[in-house]
Amino acid sequence: MNQIRYTHLALVLLVLSLTVTAHATDTGATVAGCCSSTSSIATPMGVNLAAQQAISEVNAFTAAESMTINKNIRDTGKAITAEIKKNRKTTTKLFENQNSTLHSFLTQFGSAQAELKNQDRVGKFARFDNLCVGPEIGAGVQIGKKAEKKLAAKLETDSKTYNNFWKNPSKLLEYHAGKNAEKINADVLFPANKTLHPDNLKYAQDITELIINPLPEVQLPDTGKDKTAGKKRDVLQKQKKALLAIPQLVFNRFLAAISPTLPLGNTATKLHQQMGNTGTPEEVIDGKISPYAFLTLASDSRFANPNWYAELAEKNTKALLSESLAMDAARLEIQNRMLELTQLQTLMAAQQNAMDTQEVMNTTLYNLYVNAIKK
Repeated sequence: MNQIRYTHLALVLLVLSLTVTAHATDTGATVAGCCSSTSSIATPMGVNLAAQQAISEVNAFTAAESMTINKNIRDTGKAITAEIKKNRKTTTKLFENQNSTLHSFLTQFGSAQAELKNQDRVGKFARFDNLCVGPEIGAGVQIGKKAEKKLAAKLETDSKTYNNFWKNPSKLLEYHAGKNAEKINADVLFPANKTLHPDNLKYAQDITELIINPLPEVQLPDTGKDKTAGKKRDVLQKQKKALLAIPQLVFNRFLAAISPTLPLGNTATKLHQQMGNTGTPEEVIDGKISPYAFLTLASDSRFANPNWYAELAEKNTKALLSESLAMDAARLEIQNRMLELTQLQTLMAAQQNAMDTQEVMNTTLYNLYVNAIKK
């Protein structure tokens, strides 16, 4: 508003300056001066009229311009308001999309993290190929151990029957003479594939009988049991039975350990093929394998397996720890069997020491006894 007032005042002064030299239309005198031309002298009324006219024109012009400016301002304001609303909707939609995208991203990220953890725990790089058959091995060994114990017990029963069966010396000789000489060799006791074929188990028993007790005592008739010689013979017979018990047990348990008692033929085949081989390993007989043969195969599946060494380079820490524990479990089984054999060896050593002591002392003690009771 101050600018408009200043504009009106400037216009009034301009008009007043112009009307002083203008001719008066209604009244005024003609004045001659030193100028070459003459003009009417302005009167107060004329000046007032001219000023009012100028003000009116300025007001009209200003009003028109003001309306134009106001219209432009309103139009511009409307346009800006519309643009703001449009931008607000766009911004709102953008935030909604961003929130939706962020939610989807976080959900996918969480799923990806869970999958990574799952892969790290049970994925390709979290386990060795041979560990896939771990549960099968555990179940098969559990069943096989029971079968191995039953077979060892059956062999013990057969050995006891052999030791006490004979009533006629000629029958014993005929029995040994009827054994297959070609089967009496170390290959029967130590098969190349460490699994004894069931057909060869009887031949292994024949060898054990010839090694442990080739000449079991013939049963004494009732008429001789009460005699001094008969009683002495009975004591020595019991001593021999006691001395042979441990060696006989060792052989029978050994035969059970090389017999196909583990129902792990399919598992052994998988391990065999993971090593780069084809077909079924020779250790498997009719779908079964011996404990000793399976322990050897478990060792070969690592130490003699180039694929296993390649896996070592790409597996994660969890896989390496799992593989180490699996190997420790196999090592524990081997150590347990070694402990059992060591115990038997210790007993046999103690037994041999006792026999040596008796051999040295018995004769001397008997002679001293005889001399002591002489009158």
